[in-house]
Amino acid sequence: MTQPNKDSENQVEQTDDSHIKGLNGAFSELGENFLKQLAELVKLLNLEISYSGLMVAIVLAMALVVGITVFSIWALLLAATTSLLLTLGMSLAAALLILAVANILILLLALWFMRWSLARIGLPRTQRALGLEN
Repeated sequence: MTQPNKDSENQVEQTDDSHIKGLNGAFSELGENFLKQLAELVKLLNLEISYSGLMVAIVLAMALVVGITVFSIWALLLAATTSLLLTLGMSLAAALLILAVANILILLLALWFMRWSLARIGLPRTQRALGLEN
């Protein structure tokens, strides 16, 4: 029976060690690449959220502008109607009373329509929360 050669045993151990080091290096590189990709994804999400926040702020600012514009148009329509009623010979008090009653009717119609729309919600929990149960 022949004895194994010491050099061949050392060579096998070195080969095994180099394979283990190679695997460790590969897994280490894989982990580093994963963390880099994850960091880039987080950075991208952060940029998207910041951009979305900016767009929401712009939309809200434009909604405020629209609200102010609608209010001013309504006020100008009321002023024009008052002027028209005054030129038709009505007193100022009567003209303002007619416009006030018209505004109250528009308000009641809007409230009725809101209630009608909310009553059509098909979700029982939402209806209960809004106090719309029959």
